[in-house]
Amino acid sequence: ADQHFWGAEIERLGVGEVLKKRRWPERLHTKLQSIEANPSIREKALQVQKILEEEDGAGNAIRALEIFVSDFQTPSQTSAQQLAAAQ
Repeated sequence: ADQHFWGAEIERLGVGEVLKKRRWPERLHTKLQSIEANPSIREKALQVQKILEEEDGAGNAIRALEIFVSDFQTPSQTSAQQLAAAQ
């Protein structure tokens, strides 16, 4: 389902190429050779790799979930948490 999205992102970033669904197994080898022969793709892929390595994806996801959950707490839950924290 999200394969089309990620394929489009790969092409947009210039870090690879998308294989069309039709006859993709037959074209896989040729497409890989084309990607390997393209120094621009390798350079851009290394740039994206560096960004991803510096990113704290799991930590960002946890912080986003914590904010989401805190936005939907009822007043009684908030009060109970405040009481527990005060003890």
